[in-house]
Amino acid sequence: MIESIELEGADDGLELVGAKVAGPDRSYGAVQHFKTWPPKSYEPLESSAVIDAEGATITPHRAGWELLLGMKATKEGYLTREGIRVNYTVAGEKLSRVLPATLFVCSSDGKVDRANRCPLGDGFPDY
Repeated sequence: MIESIELEGADDGLELVGAKVAGPDRSYGAVQHFKTWPPKSYEPLESSAVIDAEGATITPHRAGWELLLGMKATKEGYLTREGIRVNYTVAGEKLSRVLPATLFVCSSDGKVDRANRCPLGDGFPDY
């Protein structure tokens, strides 16, 4: 059973606001982003296949499971995350695994300029 989901190696300005799992009964298709969290619709996923991650029991299935994360940038700039920590229990034993999942985010209170530059401020590299 999944006990909790955490961001691993995340900058201070990146916050996890929720986690869901989409089970084997979902329709296939990767989802890159939702406009709100929790989403109003899980399209293209089958909504009935989406449940809260915490407390979910994951069973092996050839179709697998998809982890959906709601994250929020709480400050402007170039923000990173190195991975996702899944804390879970199997047969009464508490375990933890870090899934490598690097993420780079450019957060701005306005639009990022057309040259694709992130408003990094002083001391940051210009990516």
